Amino acid sequence: MKTAHKILIPTLSVLLAGAIALVALTLNGTLKRKPGPEGEVVDGVYTSVDFAQLNPVSVQSKFPCMQTDIENIFYSIDRSGNVSFYEYDGENFDLYKGPVYALNVYPELTYNKIPIKISYIVKDGKTTGYGLFTNAANAGVNLYTYVFAKLTDAPEVYGINGKMLLLSLDPNEAYKSDKTYVEIFNVDITNGGLSRIFSQRDRGADKTGRFADRWHILTDGFLKSCEKKAAVISGRLYNEETEVYDIYDLNRSMNRPETTGMYGTFLRENPKDNGYIYLKKTVQGFKTVSYLGQETELIRFDGDIDKDYVFSGNWIYSAKEHKFTNLVTSKSFVAKNIEAIDMFAVNSDASKFAVAATYKGGQAFFIVDKEGKVQGYSGENIFNSNVENICFIGKDAVMITTVNNDGSCTNNVVKVK
Repeated sequence: MKTAHKILIPTLSVLLAGAIALVALTLNGTLKRKPGPEGEVVDGVYTSVDFAQLNPVSVQSKFPCMQTDIENIFYSIDRSGNVSFYEYDGENFDLYKGPVYALNVYPELTYNKIPIKISYIVKDGKTTGYGLFTNAANAGVNLYTYVFAKLTDAPEVYGINGKMLLLSLDPNEAYKSDKTYVEIFNVDITNGGLSRIFSQRDRGADKTGRFADRWHILTDGFLKSCEKKAAVISGRLYNEETEVYDIYDLNRSMNRPETTGMYGTFLRENPKDNGYIYLKKTVQGFKTVSYLGQETELIRFDGDIDKDYVFSGNWIYSAKEHKFTNLVTSKSFVAKNIEAIDMFAVNSDASKFAVAATYKGGQAFFIVDKEGKVQGYSGENIFNSNVENICFIGKDAVMITTVNNDGSCTNNVVKVK
């Protein structure tokens, strides 16, 4: 598994252009086997069916397309905060032809008013929108150089009347599908009025001079899972370098955590009992636990969470064991003839997994079924390891992005069997 590369939005164009060079990731040893549907590795070079034979449908964009909360709708955002929406209709991938609305908001972060223009659409009863602030054109804002904004429908359990405005301050998450939001507001889309959802009482400052980013945290993954728990992740009881967090339930108490000591920010509501599922650190690695009044251990994982594992939604992949595991249901399977990977995505019924991996001199794209059977494809520029946006559109189509020589992006949708 690769080490995550870092992208700073204020210099996106330069970084994306430079990111074209493939990461040389040589697998341990040489695998010798008869060529088959899964492909073959010889001296670290992977060969299989040419990826181009999947006949991808493509759309060009200056910056990568990212999936919205509406399954077949994507967005791309430039460093000036201009947003373009795209739609895949099952055959064509093109600019979204419906109305796009604009909303100006001014969230206050550490006494700084941050001007952000939100571009949003309303489709099938859902609202989704995005905006971006950088201080390139706002030199008066010194504490914040990057603020990514997402406008979305709030889960009913939070009991707010407007939409939810989520702010991510980490440019390294610019091209990650599951972002971490550290500022959360209720927004009235009729006038841009904002109010905070969570209490700011006793919120202190970090060494940067900004109010602590770890005060209240929500993630895309948790918001998709929550039905009964108006929860927030918080590291308020720990220092700014913490990897340990607690969980607060907004409908119970923001003064005392419901449970403590979770490892990282992976959190899901348990669909079986509306409790929680999260990670805990162990001596040899980490484990999943369920919580409903008390913790129950589910699965243990050995090794380094950053170097030995890749996450996608509710799933995790172990490079050492070649195993995919659902962190919520605890179901797992071993994928045949796959080792280290860069990223993966899972379709809507977990019957197919799309996997991207870097090899010496080229790349691989795998489709894996739930029994671990693999169909492999090879190519030289299938994806870019800096852009972790691989996703399914329904059960049988996959979107993945590569970067061109001029720094622009080609976003490919392929149909898979």
